Amino acid sequence: MGTAVFSVSRYNEMVQSPGLNQFATITIIYGGCVQLSTPTPHETIDLSGLRCPHLVVATMKALRSLERGQILQVITTDLNSPSNMTAWSRQSGHELLELYDEDGRFYFFFRRGEETAVSSMPLEVIE
Repeated sequence: MGTAVFSVSRYNEMVQSPGLNQFATITIIYGGCVQLSTPTPHETIDLSGLRCPHLVVATMKALRSLERGQILQVITTDLNSPSNMTAWSRQSGHELLELYDEDGRFYFFFRRGEETAVSSMPLEVIE
């Protein structure tokens, strides 16, 4: 990892750090300093080698086992997973807290949210 300098326009903003291929949540602390924080997951699932829709189905199953507000880390290798999982997150009601890639693997951090029509869909329909 490297060091990045950010200009902040609001509290707890999700930004992409220049040259690091990493999204992070930033928090303004005393003196206008910026603190980068990576969420601590309650559970981690490694879905390396899987593709959509199997990534989404496995993520939905894992999130259903968590309590609302808990964090799931998902690791993938599918090159389409950043766009697919980001779109799914917007529709599902589960918040994407962070996304970064490292050594050919994508790391997602989702906070379990309210069930929506998309996130409560029977999994057999999707598979």
